[in-house]
Amino acid sequence: MASSNRRKKQNRAKAAAKHAEARRRRTATARIRAVQARLSRIYDPGTSAAELAQINRELKQLRVQLTALEERRVALLAELAEQADRPA
Repeated sequence: MASSNRRKKQNRAKAAAKHAEARRRRTATARIRAVQARLSRIYDPGTSAAELAQINRELKQLRVQLTALEERRVALLAELAEQADRPA
C-alpha cells in the first residue's frame, strides 16, 4: 500500500530533523575534541602565556554557553511538563 502525501511529508520532516540532529552532534563532538586538544596544552610546560590566556578565554565562553543551554533546557522541560498537564 502506498503512503499518503501527508505521511510522506511527515516522513521527510522526521528525516530532516534526524539529519539536523546528527549534524549538530557531529559538530559538537568535533568541537569537544578540539577543546580537549587545546586543554591538553595547559599541562605542557612549553605552552606560552598568550596561548594559556586564549585557552582561558575559550573556557569562559564555553561556561557561558553551557549556562545558557542549561537554562534553555530547564525552560523547555517546564514547557513540556506544562503541555502534558493541559487536557487535550
